[in-house]
Amino acid sequence: MKKYFAELVGTFFLVFFGVGTAVVAGDKVGIVGIAFAFGLGLVAAAYGIGPISGCHINPAVSLGVFVAGRLKIADLIGYWVGQFAGAILAAWVVSLIAAGVSSGYSIAASGLGQNGWGPATRAATISLPPSPMSLWPRCSSLSSFSAPRRRAHRAASQDW
Repeated sequence: MKKYFAELVGTFFLVFFGVGTAVVAGDKVGIVGIAFAFGLGLVAAAYGIGPISGCHINPAVSLGVFVAGRLKIADLIGYWVGQFAGAILAAWVVSLIAAGVSSGYSIAASGLGQNGWGPATRAATISLPPSPMSLWPRCSSLSSFSAPRRRAHRAASQDW
């Protein structure tokens, strides 16, 4: 139960800082400020709850850990409940804060960011093809999963 509550707290911090910055001060800090808010929220969560639950704070990460065989189905469901509850709670708190800001944020009038594609954001989404270095972390993390099997295979083949 402790690790599920830790996931709730970590997801709350990530959503509260990241989404809160985007909603309340997004026009002032810009895309870089919002990215820093998400990054610092993630780092704070990693240091705060990492030793307790592993700091998944993303249902997709929990699913990946489950598929890799490192998480039981009961724990997966507990992690998901904590993550969804933390995100919903943080979104509710952000909406309360945003409604009290001088500009008077209204979900009915402003939406939830689903219509944010304007000329400035379209230009920011154009990216270059990925470089080979961007694939390195993915390949190295995948090879670490198979490393124990390779070592066992090498050891067995050297018994001549």
